[in-house]
Amino acid sequence: MDHTTNRDRLVAHLGKSGDDIEPRYAEWAHARQECPVARLTREEGATEGEDTFIVYSHEGVRRVMFDDHSFMKPGPMWRTTRTLLAMNGDEHRAHRALVADPFGPRAMNRLEQTLLIPLMHDLIDKFVHLGRADLVLDYTSHYPFQVIRTIIGIDAADHDEFLGLAYPADGLNPAWEVKAREFLVPLIHAARVEPKDDLLGLLVRSELDGVLLTDEDILEYLLLLIPAGADTTVAGSSNMFAGLLLNPDQLELVRSDPRLVNTAVNEALRWQNPAATTFLRRALCPVDLDGIAIPENAVVRAHLSAHNRDAETYSEPDRFTVTRSGQPTGVFGYGPHVCLGQHLARAEMRAALTVALDRLPGLRLDPDAPRPIVHSASGPQAAGSVSMAAATSLPVVFDSPA
Repeated sequence: MDHTTNRDRLVAHLGKSGDDIEPRYAEWAHARQECPVARLTREEGATEGEDTFIVYSHEGVRRVMFDDHSFMKPGPMWRTTRTLLAMNGDEHRAHRALVADPFGPRAMNRLEQTLLIPLMHDLIDKFVHLGRADLVLDYTSHYPFQVIRTIIGIDAADHDEFLGLAYPADGLNPAWEVKAREFLVPLIHAARVEPKDDLLGLLVRSELDGVLLTDEDILEYLLLLIPAGADTTVAGSSNMFAGLLLNPDQLELVRSDPRLVNTAVNEALRWQNPAATTFLRRALCPVDLDGIAIPENAVVRAHLSAHNRDAETYSEPDRFTVTRSGQPTGVFGYGPHVCLGQHLARAEMRAALTVALDRLPGLRLDPDAPRPIVHSASGPQAAGSVSMAAATSLPVVFDSPA
């Protein structure tokens, strides 16, 4: 595979890759101060023919996402079939429980030692002797795809085709789904014949109400997992290194105290949200939210990025501070629909940072390269939201081994 493929896909995925996202946070903070819950016009992203509101405050976002009695999670607009994203209540809990253990904390602790850390070392082996690298091009844009492919149980020989599905050039749409099904159905059939100790093996052995999952049931898990399990971790890891490298004092704190690795990961997720800025909900009944009357059936956009920089919750929210207490769980959502892959994302970021600090002494930004920024991508969302934020280039230098 061409060495630039993953980074090029990331840049393409971001769209307007030249935009610095930081000014957007100032816009969202101003909007929050003006009205923490705002009604949107059609020009601002309101759903045609429906009442649409956007929630900017930390507590407002938490309430919308926790309260599944008042707010329902709709599925992806381009999908017509049933995925976890389109399920609610008992149906959602039953389907989610089938795959909860492989993505739980204990499974991730094992994976960190058996797969993640060795993989990080293998990647660094390729450039450590050079004394310089681009951490996105050479490091963070590679391992998430290899990890999720391994967890699912897809052979390394199929990595290129898998990468095309995990990072679709034209985005997620019905044409992508057709290609994904053509790739996945034979793998499901092979797993039924000879199930292995991987996610595919688990799914072909799993039952709901005493009945084995069908091919269609299994596809729904995989069609959700493949795109969600890689690109946001690329962004999250890249943003973590950007935050540390742009704040060398914070990098030195982590280097001198490895116990801060976990808080550095959490702070990176709070500082720059690597996933969608807003999460959709639909009001199941009339709700009063921060003094604003939300009518039944209204569309509500919970603004995760704004909520993670709410000054009512975080002191100096625009600063990247690895000693900040608390976990920004909101970046993965709240309540019953909290992201299934949150422990995997954190484990990958933690392993990537731990190995980099061990293998790349004196790690610092390349003084001859442009100052890196976290780029924003305008997406089909509301009120200046973005679909992803990521650093797409991080030229660094370090003390190479003698």
